[in-house]
Amino acid sequence: MAIRGETFRRSFLAVLLLASLTFALNGESDRLKSLSRKVYCNCGCGDILAECAHAECKTKGPLKQEILSAVDGGMSDERILDLMGTKHGAAILVVPAFRGFNTLLWIVPVTVGLISIGALFVTRLRRSR
Repeated sequence: MAIRGETFRRSFLAVLLLASLTFALNGESDRLKSLSRKVYCNCGCGDILAECAHAECKTKGPLKQEILSAVDGGMSDERILDLMGTKHGAAILVVPAFRGFNTLLWIVPVTVGLISIGALFVTRLRRSR
């Protein structure tokens, strides 16, 4: 019986080791997952690349491979996102870059919000008098 128990333990450890190696080789890196959450899938679904659930999505794989190639090439996250925005258009980025024309995407909403708060404050101040 002791031999069977030892054989079982060795077999179990071998299966566990193979499963962990398979997961490590097939699993996505944390950096790829992080970058995939910052880019939209451009298949037309409107989902974030990391969350695109289309079984037959033809763009998810190539986009992830493009990101992975850039990561393997030693590019920084910011440079990879700039490259994706340049190649596929700024609309592919979940958060647009803060430069050029995209600066308006950041400034206009904040300015409108501040003006609205100021107008509300002035209106309440006048009504209280």
